[in-house]
Amino acid sequence: MSNKQKISADFNADREKGSLGDIDTFLAREGLRLSSEHEEKEQGNLNKVYFVENDQGKKYVLRIERDDNRLDIETYIRKQIKFLGAEDLGAKLVYRDMAEQARFMHHLSSRQISTPVIEKYGSGWMLIHFSDGDSLKDILAQSSPEDSAPYVVAVLNEFMNVHKKGECLWDRWGGNELVDRQKNVCFLDFDINIVFPSNVPVKVQAGLDLAFMLRGCIQFSKDAEGMERTISNVLSSRQDLTDIYDSKSLVRFLDGQISFYEAEYSKNASVPQDIREKHAAMNRSISAVRNAIAKTAERAGRSSVYKKGNKPEPL
Repeated sequence: MSNKQKISADFNADREKGSLGDIDTFLAREGLRLSSEHEEKEQGNLNKVYFVENDQGKKYVLRIERDDNRLDIETYIRKQIKFLGAEDLGAKLVYRDMAEQARFMHHLSSRQISTPVIEKYGSGWMLIHFSDGDSLKDILAQSSPEDSAPYVVAVLNEFMNVHKKGECLWDRWGGNELVDRQKNVCFLDFDINIVFPSNVPVKVQAGLDLAFMLRGCIQFSKDAEGMERTISNVLSSRQDLTDIYDSKSLVRFLDGQISFYEAEYSKNASVPQDIREKHAAMNRSISAVRNAIAKTAERAGRSSVYKKGNKPEPL
């Protein structure tokens, strides 16, 4: 089977909604063709991703919903939400369809938060302008810890600025953050949403969002200890850290994250030894970040939704 045939077969196996049809018909109708860069790009867990361009060479990204592994992802994230203690606060996992994502992206853009420009969308698909840059995950995998550090710093600071504006993005782990050579950051992919009751402060919700991102940075780094130091330096440099986050609840989320990865990997005898050791090392780095944040919270003396013993207070 040729690559073009395989792409068509993959496309037609996806969820076909609205007027999308088969890929040849869709691309012809929209005046688009597959880009030569398409084969080099990694597919998403919740979307098929096609890199396309028009006759003038303008590049776009076509995203199409897929649900073949949605249940596995849902189970995994819900388990994390429970381990991290967010379920006790009423947090629930929900999915955004393409129309909901489009509305959310327009909202973020109105608040000067960088997301790809939407060309058009339909039921189950979205065509967006191509954004320059590499994913933070790829930068971490392909660069030395020293070379990747400035990109990590840029992403974390921009991410915390998003939280400072009272917004949470979710599904942040290094693969959905683009950074160009000038260290400009663009956030993409908003399929996953975590919804809290209205009485849970944004400062608490943002802590959960940050906990996922910090784990992603450490997970994909070639040097977990070096990444821990980079993260700790970024956090300690933010004089507004305890204004943006409820620090004690952030510590609680990181404690829960350590417990989750211990149960899933580092202390799970059914997992290969090398993977167990890798996750144990990552947990040590998360623990170091957790301790740095705990000291910051202690110095700030801020009140928290968490009592001693890590039990959530009524909100």
